[in-house]
Amino acid sequence: MSIEYELVDESDPDPLGKIAGPQIYTDGSKINGRVGAAITWWTNDTESEYQTLSLHPSCSVYQAEMYALYRAVAMVKASREKVVNILSDSRSSLELLSNPSRTSISTQWESTRNANAEGKEIRFYWLRAHVGTKGNERADELAKSLPKG
Repeated sequence: MSIEYELVDESDPDPLGKIAGPQIYTDGSKINGRVGAAITWWTNDTESEYQTLSLHPSCSVYQAEMYALYRAVAMVKASREKVVNILSDSRSSLELLSNPSRTSISTQWESTRNANAEGKEIRFYWLRAHVGTKGNERADELAKSLPKG
């Protein structure tokens, strides 16, 4: 099994309208030694839940992005939803996730595979950062909102 992702086409007048089901937006941030990750769950264009996660200062933005994706999959597994869409503006994280031979992401890949085995369908999407998508902008805001340590 491979994990694949699609591009959200922002040139479409309603780029998210074609994505059926709940949407989880993820983001990671590193500012002034503070590293954070965020997940925000949207249903019918309304945020219903979010999580902010503080990571060790030695972590990179890339690690924060990957951790946010990992936690998003955990949210899907804990939910009653059968089909959920996870959207990230970190193309490099999605590229790594789509290559299961990389041992650095084996836990993430196994978690996603297990969710699929449990009858969950997780669809991954890449969207460009800072183009005004509400859910993505909210995830960005949350990832940067961690208090100074």
